[in-house]
Amino acid sequence: MSQDNFGFGDTVPLNQPPASRSFFKTLTHPIATVFHIFFKALALVVYLFSGTLGGGSFIFTFIICILALSFDFWTVKNITGRLMVGLRWWNETREDGSSEWVFESADESKQVNQIEALIFWTTLYIAPCIWVLCALSSFLRLNANWLVVTLVGISLTGANVIGYQKCAKDAKGKLNSYAQSYITDTFFRRAGNILPL
Repeated sequence: MSQDNFGFGDTVPLNQPPASRSFFKTLTHPIATVFHIFFKALALVVYLFSGTLGGGSFIFTFIICILALSFDFWTVKNITGRLMVGLRWWNETREDGSSEWVFESADESKQVNQIEALIFWTTLYIAPCIWVLCALSSFLRLNANWLVVTLVGISLTGANVIGYQKCAKDAKGKLNSYAQSYITDTFFRRAGNILPL
């Protein structure tokens, strides 16, 4: 049997990397990808298992969840979005008190790793959905303390969803306008070369 073809029950040779190591080799930014998932998962795990972790203390769970959600919000907004999908957003307040959304997108020459993009968008959309389910559960159990934690989860993960939706829409608009101007310029340049002066 060759080194590359393993049957059921065969052992992997020692020089063969484990599947997890080879998966991480497919990622362009493996550390950013891990932290993109880690803080979301930490907040949810601490919330869901709050009765067994920390002796069931609401204060302990509240602090850990809020810290993990805050770290997740900042990491996704400032680091993983830029590295994994080439997008970044923020909100600026003008002197008159109005706010303005500002969007950044990488140039068209930057290649986005499709696996990282899938992980980014999937976890970005799933996290607020899970927090909404947790909020409904807290509401139905009439548990106001835990409802506060879930509302913070919804607001922080939801803010990133809204920001990145707007940012992706802005990036597509810029790409479309760039493509249209390129096509128009090329058409008129070629038309000018064909027509005698």
